[in-house]
Amino acid sequence: MLTRQLLRFQVDGDVLKPRLLKTTPAVLALAEQLLEHWRAGVGRMRGELEDGESAILHGSRQMLVGRGLSKVLTDACDFGDPASAEALRARALAASFARLAHPAASSDAHRQAVADDLAMPAEALADGLYADLPDRAVLASVPGWDGQSLIGRYNLALCQGLLLGAEELRVQIRDRERGIQRRLLRALSRRRLVAEVASADGGGLYLTVGGPASVLDQRSAYGMQLALWLPALACARAWTCTALVVPPRGAVPARMELDASLGLPGDLALLDWVPPELAEWLRQLPTKLAGWQPVDPEPLLVPGGAVVLPDLALDDGRGAVSIELFHRWHLRQLTQRLQQLRDGHLAGLIIGVDRGLQRLAEARSLLADPLIASRGFLFSDLPSARALGEALARQRGA
Repeated sequence: MLTRQLLRFQVDGDVLKPRLLKTTPAVLALAEQLLEHWRAGVGRMRGELEDGESAILHGSRQMLVGRGLSKVLTDACDFGDPASAEALRARALAASFARLAHPAASSDAHRQAVADDLAMPAEALADGLYADLPDRAVLASVPGWDGQSLIGRYNLALCQGLLLGAEELRVQIRDRERGIQRRLLRALSRRRLVAEVASADGGGLYLTVGGPASVLDQRSAYGMQLALWLPALACARAWTCTALVVPPRGAVPARMELDASLGLPGDLALLDWVPPELAEWLRQLPTKLAGWQPVDPEPLLVPGGAVVLPDLALDDGRGAVSIELFHRWHLRQLTQRLQQLRDGHLAGLIIGVDRGLQRLAEARSLLADPLIASRGFLFSDLPSARALGEALARQRGA
């Protein structure tokens, strides 16, 4: 996504409008030039290619646009990992220190003596000492986009960058197809985003998603997860999103409106993304929790139209048990869920509470609620099989 320095937008009263790129001949030509330059550079070092790209950028009348297109493109390129120079540096420093006991007549002579000690040409030593710097990475591949695709991804990256300052998103998904709805809700859950979900007339969904400006800690990490959910949302056919955004270099929130008509490209890989640590945890779970198998969680309805999509569901052959996890920024949602449990709703739900909430003074009394002990468990990062197994046993006993 685009950094603060590359964001292009305007604020008109209380409305923030991202300055999305149009496929004009000039912009399309710039995008094609950049693609051609990087495709021709496969096998060359990044720093060398960036130097060559400067001529293209300075030849354009839209330097900021060019830099943004370049960032989107290079972020998607595959650069091979440079060879580690740590061992060579250690040997060179040790040889250099030893040589200082009897200093050479000049710095050039000292460098040559160190290279001789390592049985290397001086030029090879100088190159090898810094072989693992980022600009020495070798370009392995470039995405197979055309100019129009690069422009579309620029527009997506611009909107993502602005969402890093969001206080709240109000989303309406008009797709009636339950599959896409469930996948979007699951993508929200896997990114640990704070959201309230309600069913809409006609079979759609209303989502109120908290932004990074609304959470108490780890705002930058939370904002990144929110921005990465936008390409998943763009996979829906019919959607609208109103975001309350604090713009860069601004103090007063403004309203940004996005919808499917903008043509922002969706990403199915991000729609179905599973955090690696969760994927590994799910893979190992059947061996650690005998008799239980992970299944797809089903949405749970609460009187009044609210919808709860559990994070996990496990089945032992007698029906699935749903599990919802509350992390450090889910304090308000946890308070709401505990009240719903007291009111007799969501009878088949187990709740897991992140111990990180203990760092928040306002959460400590909440963690002492007997409902957490009877209907759930505490965890750190991911649930332990033991704590989850005990909660499942209590649920089956109840």
